[in-house]
Amino acid sequence: MRNGIQFTNDGEYGRGSVSRYHGSPSFKLKTQGHNVDIAGLKCRESKSQIVNGSNEARFRIGIEVEKNSINRSAIKEYPLFKGFEQDGSCGLEAVTHVLPLLPKSAWRSKVFNMFHEAEKVIDDSYSPSDYLCGAHVTLSVDGYDSTELMNLVREYAGIILAVFPLRLANQYCSKNPRLRTDVDPWEYQTKYVVCKNSDYGIEFRLPSAIKSVRAMQLRYELFYELINFAVNHQGKSFGIFLRRVKPIIARMYEGDADKIAQVMLLAKSFQKFIKTGRVSSDIRPYLEGDLITHRNRTSRDMSDYYDRNCASEQGTRYVREPLGL
Repeated sequence: MRNGIQFTNDGEYGRGSVSRYHGSPSFKLKTQGHNVDIAGLKCRESKSQIVNGSNEARFRIGIEVEKNSINRSAIKEYPLFKGFEQDGSCGLEAVTHVLPLLPKSAWRSKVFNMFHEAEKVIDDSYSPSDYLCGAHVTLSVDGYDSTELMNLVREYAGIILAVFPLRLANQYCSKNPRLRTDVDPWEYQTKYVVCKNSDYGIEFRLPSAIKSVRAMQLRYELFYELINFAVNHQGKSFGIFLRRVKPIIARMYEGDADKIAQVMLLAKSFQKFIKTGRVSSDIRPYLEGDLITHRNRTSRDMSDYYDRNCASEQGTRYVREPLGL
């Protein structure tokens, strides 16, 4: 780990304190690799599909970690975060720099090490979160504009809706669940969408709050597979993609076979919905009725709703969010 790229603090003023919303210092592109990092990539694809000619990762990710509060001792500069900001819907958020999105490798391990270094910010046992909090994920790919990337990703995005189905009831991330770009721009560029089309890439607003370092690592792995498959395996079936990501889903649900099977089925139904608009009976509760009209309820109502429908009792017809996610 001592060789190659090293992720360090830059000492810029404001990185270790809380700023107003969107007021933290500018992000850094932490996507440059050294030869030793690139040589160690373990890719099913050719390295040229993962790294460009300038030794930069082609795939890039940024994550907003929203929390009700952040442990006071944890408010300091980290190599991972560009800074901390106030957040109107949840409380506070820590916003990462732009990070390389990579396959399994020593280079990825260095990214994961940054997650561990920021455990007191990420883990709920130190910095708690609730259902009001989210974890927006911004993705970009060298050589693709945001509309091109959105159109590629929507071919496989059913898995994201299946992992975070309860968030489809949240008015701040419920619009344009089909990730369409062939509609009025307001439908896919407005802020409160499942996935926002932006100048710098696409932003998945759907994911729920991150509760642990492990959860953040698993999400990173899932979004890598999503982007890699969308870009480097265009045209391959959604079923093949599901087989690729099933081991990640299994770890998310800690090997619970019933929940894994349920997510796989939901993913297929959500993908058909994205492609055709067909709403099957298993996904209808997440897209229609009380699940979407809750926007007129009070926060207490929503707390009751989540307590009722996210419970682990047998027989609930709603899939829970993954353990630790």
